[in-house]
Formats: sequence, C-alpha cells, structure tokens
Amino acid sequence: LGQLDAAPVSCPASQHGCLAVTAATTEAEPLDTSRFPYLSLIGCLLWTTITRPDVSVAVSRACQHSKTPTKAHWRVAIRILRYLLCTSSLRLTYARSVRPITVVAYADAAFANEPRSRSRYGHAIYLSGCLVTWLTKATTAVCLSTAEVEYAAATEATKDVLWLRNLLGELGFHQHSASRLLEDNQACVAMVRNHVVSGRNRHFCVKMDWLRQQVHDEIVQLEFVASRN
Repeated sequence: LGQLDAAPVSCPASQHGCLAVTAATTEAEPLDTSRFPYLSLIGCLLWTTITRPDVSVAVSRACQHSKTPTKAHWRVAIRILRYLLCTSSLRLTYARSVRPITVVAYADAAFANEPRSRSRYGHAIYLSGCLVTWLTKATTAVCLSTAEVEYAAATEATKDVLWLRNLLGELGFHQHSASRLLEDNQACVAMVRNHVVSGRNRHFCVKMDWLRQQVHDEIVQLEFVASRN
C-alpha cells in the first residue's frame, strides 16, 4: 500500500477525528474499492488486534463502515496501518514463571462518545501482571450518566474475571481471595458499597445487584484508582 516510508504517527486514531463523515467535501465521496482495497486492509487490521489491544478501538470503528466506505475512512484505516508500522517493536510480554497466580482487572468508560449518544467502555485483565484478555465495546443502549456507563464497564469486566477465575480453578490455581477490580469513577465505587436504590440509578438496579453480589461473594474487590494511573 506504499506506506513503508510514510511519516510515523504517535496514536492509531485522531482524538478529534470523526468517521461519520457528513460534510460535502471530497473526503465524503464513496471510495473506489477496486483501487483501494478497504475490506482487505480492515481484515488485516482485525488480525493484528489479537495481540495489539492498543488499536482495538480504532479498528472497531473502521469496521463499522465496511459496507460503504468513503475516502475519509480509507485515510483513517491507513493511519492505523502507519501506527502499526512505526510501533512494530511493541509486544505483549509474558513471564515464564510468576507466583502467586493473581487476577487484576482495570475497567473504564467514556460517556456518550459514540453515534446516537451511546458510550464506549472497556477493560483489561492481567494474570500475574501479564495482559491476557481485553475488551472494547459500545453500549447497546444509551446510558444516562457517566456513573451508569462506568458501572456497565465494571460489570462486564467482572464477568470476564469470573470466567478466568473458574478456568484457573479447573487448572488447580484456586483463587482464595477476591480479585482486584480497579475503577476510576468514585460514584461507581460508591454505588457498589452503598446498597441504596434511588431515582438516579433504579433503571439499572439489576446490574447493580449482580455486581454487589460478586463483591459480597469475594469474587472481586472494587477499588478506586486515579485516571492518570
């Protein structure tokens, strides 16, 4: 694709860029896929997300426009490729033997940053300090507050933690204490600890009760962590 000598980029997507191109400019024109193999490029980029969680969000958004890509979407996909080319030395590293075997998860979310006011959330789960599973996804429903989408992120992270703990138990590495779940929203942490249903949170109280049950059963231990960490 002629990108081997292209200028490097420091991140896979522009912070202020928008893939939903609506302006009447040349960037919004339909892409000639016979000359620019958008689907092939997206397929290759999807393959890299198996070991490169840092491009998961950018690739996920690019995939949403596979049916009717524009010149702007091609430019966004090329940016991801350029980022991968200049960061090819980055890799996931796993220690040969680490004891004890522990599970630690980080959960985070962004409020109303997706089309139709949906929110994106995600988590990263570490096994003895090694990243083993991660997720980034847009909510299917519109969340009404930052705390709500952060709670959804913590809930989805706990589901993966529960699965990983069960797997480790079958392998003989039983988890005798709660796994740490780090969350940067104090309102979310407070709702887990304060068993009160109010007008602000009653519309997702089932999700609240499930996460509270996991904390009570010592599956996870929800802790606050500053966003910069």
